[in-house]
Amino acid sequence: KDKTARIFEVATDQEPTILEHDSPVWAAGFSTDGRFLCTGSKDKTARIFEVATDQEPTILEHDSPVWAAGFSTDGRFLCTGSKDKTARI
Repeated sequence: KDKTARIFEVATDQEPTILEHDSPVWAAGFSTDGRFLCTGSKDKTARIFEVATDQEPTILEHDSPVWAAGFSTDGRFLCTGSKDKTARI
């Protein structure tokens, strides 16, 4: 199975940006300003990528697969939800 999230820039024919996990990606959400993408995976992590850079992502860990990820409307907070019945902010 694919273990990536891909960012396609629809206005160009540019190759997609590929963001990797160790297991399939089940959730993704952009910050409202588009600077960050958070992905959630079966590998029990949420990863925060700064879209315009090649920096290593910030990795947040859960005890079970991450099924949801979303930023607050003001972009100050990120909430992740996991199969372990927890949400982390």
